[in-house]
Amino acid sequence: MNIKYKDIDAISYALCYANAMLDFKIEELEQKGFNNAVAGYRAKKEEIKEGIDALQKIRKELHLKDDYAYNEVFGVFNV
Repeated sequence: MNIKYKDIDAISYALCYANAMLDFKIEELEQKGFNNAVAGYRAKKEEIKEGIDALQKIRKELHLKDDYAYNEVFGVFNV
């Protein structure tokens, strides 16, 4: 298996970026009074949250030696 932390980081970045874009879109629609459309975007945000949670599980399972942030938070060191 040739998975590095940079691979996980790229996925995490994309998920966080998508989440931020949805936040912006939801705020924009609410300001314009399009509350019916907001519900669909909120559902998408929930899917992104599930993706972020799944990615955290993957990080925990992989214990990548170059995942320094994970190692610092959870004290898991791969030697």
